[in-house]
Amino acid sequence: MEPGGQRGQGPFWDVVAGRVAPPPAAALLGWKLVDVDPERGTIEVAFEIDDRSSTPWV
Repeated sequence: MEPGGQRGQGPFWDVVAGRVAPPPAAALLGWKLVDVDPERGTIEVAFEIDDRSSTPWV
């Protein structure tokens, strides 16, 4: 929960609910919400990186 806010409100939750697009970095990394545990105050996310994030000079 955000300081002074309520669960389900704020920028993070707007992205989760599909009300706004994720930040470009999250989109690039293939960010996916896996689980939210309000009792523990944790979230679990996964990333699926594609060819756009590869470094061609390495």
